[in-house]
Amino acid sequence: METHSINEPSLFRIEESVLLKELEPTVRQQLAQRFTILNLEAGAVLFVPGQMPDHLYLMGSGKAVVEAMGSEIENPVLAELTAGNFFPVEALFQNRPVFSTFRVVEDSTLYRLSESQFKQSLADFPTFRRFCELRANTLVDQTRKLYTTQLSIRPDYQSLDTPLATIVQSKPVTSDPSTPLKVVLAKMNDHPAEVAVIVDNDDHPLGIFTLRDLLQRVALGEYPLESPVEGVMTRELHPLEGKLPGSHAALEMARHGVKQVVVVDQGKVIGLVSERDLFGLQKVGLAQIAAGIQQARTEDSLIRLSDDIRKLSHNLLDQGVGSEQLTQIISTLNDQLTEQILRLTARSSSLTPIDFCWLALGSEGRHEQTLSSDQDNAIIFRPSEGISHEEARQQLLGFAQKVNSLLDQCGFPLCKGGIMAGNSKWCLSLEEWEKQFNGWINTPEPEAILNATIFFDFRPLHGHKHLATQLRNRVARIAKQNRRFLHLMVESALDRSPPLGLLRDFVTANDGTIDLKLSGIALFVDAARIFSLAHEIVAPGTRPRLRQISRFVKIPGKEVEAWNNAFDFLQHLRMRIQHEQHMAGRPVSNKIDPASLNDLDRRFLLESLRQAGRLQKRLHVYKISERNM
Repeated sequence: METHSINEPSLFRIEESVLLKELEPTVRQQLAQRFTILNLEAGAVLFVPGQMPDHLYLMGSGKAVVEAMGSEIENPVLAELTAGNFFPVEALFQNRPVFSTFRVVEDSTLYRLSESQFKQSLADFPTFRRFCELRANTLVDQTRKLYTTQLSIRPDYQSLDTPLATIVQSKPVTSDPSTPLKVVLAKMNDHPAEVAVIVDNDDHPLGIFTLRDLLQRVALGEYPLESPVEGVMTRELHPLEGKLPGSHAALEMARHGVKQVVVVDQGKVIGLVSERDLFGLQKVGLAQIAAGIQQARTEDSLIRLSDDIRKLSHNLLDQGVGSEQLTQIISTLNDQLTEQILRLTARSSSLTPIDFCWLALGSEGRHEQTLSSDQDNAIIFRPSEGISHEEARQQLLGFAQKVNSLLDQCGFPLCKGGIMAGNSKWCLSLEEWEKQFNGWINTPEPEAILNATIFFDFRPLHGHKHLATQLRNRVARIAKQNRRFLHLMVESALDRSPPLGLLRDFVTANDGTIDLKLSGIALFVDAARIFSLAHEIVAPGTRPRLRQISRFVKIPGKEVEAWNNAFDFLQHLRMRIQHEQHMAGRPVSNKIDPASLNDLDRRFLLESLRQAGRLQKRLHVYKISERNM
């Protein structure tokens, strides 16, 4: 190892670093003069997990890698560091140990700034401090990637973040629609393949032909083998662009009950992605469950399918599927289950023709259901001519109570607060709902603020959805205009703060636990809801709401990204804890003892809660600025 003072060419190399391009030229020059040169041979290790960093490094030439903790990880490399990369900015700025190993893999020249000079530079150069603070805010994003890597150590695991074009194994059997069925079957047999994609002259997909089609439409339908394949192909396609992540294919399989999707590049077929490609380890299939729900005709079959959804959820979590994809898949399947329950119950009930819509509320309304969620729902209706509001309500209440009961049998416990469609308070006409929301907004009482945290997240699930759309548009306009109501919502949201201590990392309850839902996740949910009401953001979920904030409020996109990553980590940790409790046969809850976590998870939890605090500060500043407008 060789170290010496910096010279002019080296000075230029530091000044041209893309990471410092936003600093003023004079600051870059003064900062560069504080670095010294360090030459290292391949194999040198600069840091190991748990070590406190004593220098900031800039790669001049050569290459280093960042490696994840854990000898069981097959591919531990998280990132490659080449010319222009700084490290470890986050650890130095936050005065904490590093989480990963930093290893030089090629003979390299580095420039380093001592810890004391680093701290002095933060004080001397405000723009450099802002640069480091922004980099530190990306910690949770790096955390998520590390976390996913550690969970996906199995060789046949396929991340749902992976682009579909990467998941595609090979180009599928294709044929034009006029090809005789006999020829298509011969091609499928030669490969062998279970699916043929029917395309036009430009390789645009027109349909698919599967072995199921062979059985149902050819063998049973006595379709001539000499006839064109287009006569028996399945025309309902949902092709996806190859740049989309695998989670999109998973959702398509869940929504439409299919076992494969066609992948295209600018409209042209490049391959197929099957359920096996996405979930090599799962024992219960997405398509199997979705198709089973559509075909279910009895309560017993629906109860069994609800258990299959939970098994699938635990399998996907065990495979390391990310929280956003997992909550979307869970919510999609639960939506389908609920809709089938509604259809079957409606058929067995003597309902007079009434326009109504079943509303999903709370976490279900936000598409954020986890492994353990009770039911929050309501009904909005418009009576038919000749039927009074009360007559319509009484009919719908009997129907809704049957649905609530069956949902309870399917593993969605009755809401302890009675926020269910079978409660006459929440089975209202469009006009009654408008009056209800008007009362909450224009005469805000503590109960109204509490109701806002549930009812303002409503989403139409089944029935005449235009009723919910009308209500949504009217409520959005009213809420935006009433600043007093929004200010009270902000004050209510700020009544709770992240459980962080001054003398110790976490502030816990008497039993030594933290409620991840109430003391963590809810802080993000509440802030996102308030911003969405203030700016008529109609997106139902916390993540999309947060992503749209920067369109209306001057907040850097990277800061919003850090909030979403923190929210993702808390959701994933919450579901992981629920999974462990379920597997151990213990009651499922949202509480966790930080002392039970490994050092890595503790630090990630700490940073995620700090991000919640930063979001609340933004909310507080926003409230003050709006009040002065």
